[in-house]
Amino acid sequence: MPREAVGTIEGLLDAPVSIDFGPDGALYALDRIGIHRIDPDTGQELSLLIGVDDGHNELPRSFTFVTKTAIAAAIA
Repeated sequence: MPREAVGTIEGLLDAPVSIDFGPDGALYALDRIGIHRIDPDTGQELSLLIGVDDGHNELPRSFTFVTKTAIAAAIA
């Protein structure tokens, strides 16, 4: 279900390339730093999930959420 606009998030992201709402209702944004989990009501960062400095992200361009339901449907 679509959400209303959350407003402007200033100064948090560095060249964001992908953004989506997660299954938990939080806003997730991918930028040069990593994947940020953001409170959609306040615009405050809740956590940095995956940082690019951990060695697993080289020029990331997108991300996706996979739920248990989707996994169950894929293997059924």
